[in-house]
Amino acid sequence: HGKAWRAEERRYNQYLKPKLGKKVLSDISPFDIQSIGVTLSKTETKYGTPYRPKTIKNIIDLLSVLFNYAINMDLFEKRNPCEKVKRPKINNEVTNTLSVDKLKKFLVFLDKYNHRPTANLLKFLLFTGIRLGEAFKLAYKDINLEDGTMVLRDPKGGKDQWLCLNELAIGVIQDQKNFKNSSIDLVFPNQEGRIRTEIGDRWVSIKKAVGIPLNFRCHDLRHQF
Repeated sequence: HGKAWRAEERRYNQYLKPKLGKKVLSDISPFDIQSIGVTLSKTETKYGTPYRPKTIKNIIDLLSVLFNYAINMDLFEKRNPCEKVKRPKINNEVTNTLSVDKLKKFLVFLDKYNHRPTANLLKFLLFTGIRLGEAFKLAYKDINLEDGTMVLRDPKGGKDQWLCLNELAIGVIQDQKNFKNSSIDLVFPNQEGRIRTEIGDRWVSIKKAVGIPLNFRCHDLRHQF
């Protein structure tokens, strides 16, 4: 799948290539690979939070896939060194939520926040329960304000989804439409008018101002819906 391939390419270029890119395969040891995971677990992301165990596991798994490919193509004759690397434990049951008081404080802060596109994006996530990537791709042509509906194109499940919008979500779309450049069809574009790839450092500053834990993700907003 194209999106998955691009994600793996970014993962390789960001985490594996700087550490292992200049080494021949036979010189890469389990210790080298384990060291990457240990270093990341002690490193803060640009959002001020530690790298998640799932992220570290995905990086090691990607390298393991590359080694298996090399073995299958007779490019590497040794055993896959990733087999000896311990992956971090992942607790998929952990869900971050905000208390009612914290949620109220969050919304009051967003109403007064000086960057309306970011405030509207976060509100829309909260009022619809959609994923961040789905909001990034959302276009006005996919929204019918009269019927109060929208369609998500190519969501995580693969098939387009029709969703109903509540009054709060409709209000956000109307405000965003009045605020932004009408020639751009994307609802939440970046500063260049193109599709976003991240929300940026503003999310961290908002969490600090409201008193939201730094490990609270944009993705967690959908659990408040």
